[in-house]
Amino acid sequence: MKPVKLLAALLVTASTLIGCNHCDPSELIVYWTFTKGSGQATTSCSAAGVTTLHAFIDGVAFPDAFTGSFDLRCVDYDAAGGFAIGVGPGHHDVQIDALDANGALLYQAARGDNLVNVNSCGATVDNVNVPAVAGSLSLTLTGPVFQCPFNSFVWYSLTDLTTNTVVDLVNGTRSPQALPCNGTVPLLSGLPFGPYQIDFVEVVSPDLNTGLFVPKFANCTAQQFSHSADDSVPIQVSLSSNPCPGQ
Repeated sequence: MKPVKLLAALLVTASTLIGCNHCDPSELIVYWTFTKGSGQATTSCSAAGVTTLHAFIDGVAFPDAFTGSFDLRCVDYDAAGGFAIGVGPGHHDVQIDALDANGALLYQAARGDNLVNVNSCGATVDNVNVPAVAGSLSLTLTGPVFQCPFNSFVWYSLTDLTTNTVVDLVNGTRSPQALPCNGTVPLLSGLPFGPYQIDFVEVVSPDLNTGLFVPKFANCTAQQFSHSADDSVPIQVSLSSNPCPGQ
C-alpha cells in the first residue's frame, strides 16, 4: 500500500485530554489501492493511469496545504510529507477521487463507502480501496475475409444507453480520418462504466479519383454491451460498398 498521507493538522494537547499523560498530534494517514474493473489491484499511480487525486472529508474538498490547490498530485510515495487537513478526532467519511491526465474520473472511493474513526492521540491509518468507475474502450474488427484496406479508416457511433445520448461519433462530417483502420481500434479512454451500444461500424477508404470516402466493410446492426473494465468489443464486419443508413 502507498500513502496519500492526508495529515490531520489539528493539534490535540495533553491538557485537553483526560487520563492521557502524553498525546501526539492527531493525524489521519490514508493508504490507497486502485482496483481495476478486471479485479487487478495496484498501488502505483502510473500503473493505474492516475495523475491527480481529489480528497474529501465529510463531503468537503480539502486542498494541498502547501499550494492551496484541490488537485493533489498522485505519487507512489512522498517521503517529504503529505497534505494537511483540519479534521479532529471522531468518525469521518473519507472520499478519494482519482483522475487521469485529462481530468477524467477513473477510480472513486465514493462518499459513504469509507468511514473511519480518527483517534484522539497519534496516527490513525485508513486503508482505502479505490475501485475503478471507468475504463478504456476499443473495437476488435473481425470477419471471414476482413483485412484493413490500404489507407482506410473506421467510422462508428457509440450511444450511452443510460442517458440515451451519442457520446462519440466518427463519420464523413466528423473527423473522418481520426481512426485509422487496424485489427484493434482504440476509441476512448476514461469511459464511465455502464451499458452502451455500438450503432454502426464502417471501414472506408478515399476514392483515388474523387477523394470521397467509400465503404469497404460494414456492420450496420446495433450491438449492445456492458462496459465494466478496459474492454475491447468484437465487431464482425462484412464486405459492403453501401453506407449504413443515415451515414
